[in-house]
Amino acid sequence: GICSNQVDLARLFSTSTGVVSKALHASTLPEPVITALGGSDRVTFRVAETLAKLLTSIGNDVVCRNAQKIVDGRTLPIAVVLAALADGSAIVHGGRLVSVSVAASGRYLKLEVEPRAMARILSRIAEFSEAIDTSARRICSVSRP
Repeated sequence: GICSNQVDLARLFSTSTGVVSKALHASTLPEPVITALGGSDRVTFRVAETLAKLLTSIGNDVVCRNAQKIVDGRTLPIAVVLAALADGSAIVHGGRLVSVSVAASGRYLKLEVEPRAMARILSRIAEFSEAIDTSARRICSVSRP
């Protein structure tokens, strides 16, 4: 009841109405999804926007059900959690066997694999590659307007 609209709220916090709009939209995300990500401090405006598209395209019930399969999402990269929320095919546990980062040139993804997992991953590299490709396609299809 302090502010009657987003413009007043933006003035109160000395920010733009766009930021206020994004913050209000992010505040409506379902609690199970925020928990799966590892807490509200990991929800940036970009993540909130992606989640909103995911919730719209797949549905709240499905995404929340997938969220309940994720254990300790705080230890996982946001992209991994978003993929698990989208496809629900994997029960994601904390602790990484594989870490993905962007190479210094910005042109390549770099995989770091735990030694205990390397032999199994190498023996099934075609399946591993296909799984990454499938996840990337799902993420890309969700993030399109």
